[in-house]
Amino acid sequence: MRSTLHVKKIIGVSLLWLTPIKYVEWLIAYKRLGRSNRVAKTTMFKKLNSKRPKPELVVIGWIEHIDLPDISLMNIRTKIDTGARTSALHATQIEQFSRDDVPWVRFHVQITETEDGVDIEAPIYDIRHIKNTGGVPEERVVIRTTFQLGGRSWPITVSLTDRASMTFVMIVGRTALKGQNIAVHTRKAHLASFSDKQRRPKTLLIKDAS
Repeated sequence: MRSTLHVKKIIGVSLLWLTPIKYVEWLIAYKRLGRSNRVAKTTMFKKLNSKRPKPELVVIGWIEHIDLPDISLMNIRTKIDTGARTSALHATQIEQFSRDDVPWVRFHVQITETEDGVDIEAPIYDIRHIKNTGGVPEERVVIRTTFQLGGRSWPITVSLTDRASMTFVMIVGRTALKGQNIAVHTRKAHLASFSDKQRRPKTLLIKDAS
């Protein structure tokens, strides 16, 4: 499975500003150049990134309600955690499988106590060893999906892990915010999302903030 994911080591997270469709189109063109044509690949990479638009500065709170429309998850109460490098989403029943020789993952997500949750399938972006809140490395499946907040959207990578004992169903790390010209207010919440608690179901409970 790792061999199918080696390209991400070349391009890193620099292309995450592309939409998923544009990303796939660029990746296909990139791979067609072949392994030996490094000069053309470098030129292609630099030319694409030179077109990257610079967004306006946006200040967001340390807690926001966000959407992941690609996998039909909406209104997720999320901690914006600049102390964490990677983003993580609460998921259970995580199962890897292959579809048309492409690695995929199937998992279950429950956002609130009042719903049964949903089963989701998505292509695997990577497999990484990531330290949990206790500092212990664990192998996690990582997916790539569109992140929406405050009228803006961009692709991010998210690791899947069981966060049932945590305060937040999802955390967004600093890698997801890189290049987006976003500042995080560490003492205020919901600066970029609606916060009317009467119109929101109770979020999963939960012991320690993470």
